[in-house]
Amino acid sequence: MPLFKIKRKKKFQIEGGALVYGHQFFRFPVERRVQFINSQLRQGGFDSLEELAEGMFLDVDDIKKELKQHGYIFVPDINQFLHCVGA
Repeated sequence: MPLFKIKRKKKFQIEGGALVYGHQFFRFPVERRVQFINSQLRQGGFDSLEELAEGMFLDVDDIKKELKQHGYIFVPDINQFLHCVGA
């Protein structure tokens, strides 16, 4: 089962300056993907997760669902993914 639905190919820079296409994004470890998403949202390059996902040609619902499986939830009030520890 693919981690993300890919809309189109687009190059993006991820940590370390490596260029990746949207469809390659899911190959990075979960923690690195979360760091990348959060840093892009924090730096102001994108106003929302939806805008970032669109820019990477990824489906925002698939991003949220896949990261939730690893304990991350998106908090719209702070526009970031947070890792939740079991209650």
